[in-house]
Amino acid sequence: MSRTIRKPRWAFALSVLMPLCLPALAKRVPPKPVTPVVSGDVKYSAAGDGRDQYVVAQDLKSGSQLWKVKVFHISINRGLRRMFNGSSLPI
Repeated sequence: MSRTIRKPRWAFALSVLMPLCLPALAKRVPPKPVTPVVSGDVKYSAAGDGRDQYVVAQDLKSGSQLWKVKVFHISINRGLRRMFNGSSLPI
């Protein structure tokens, strides 16, 4: 009597659902890209490095920056990072 080996259904479900859950493990979701807006001879765009984000106005004729305004700043509390990583408690 031959017996067939069946793979567990949970293994298949896990292999399908795991890639869908990976983005939830990210610490912070990056902002969606913003399309620049042109009005007259001025281009308004978003700029930044992830911690500081700005709105920038640029003259299209000369290419010079007219103004730049900080919209937000993300500060990192290194004490909390250590506490939640389990390496040490903040003092």
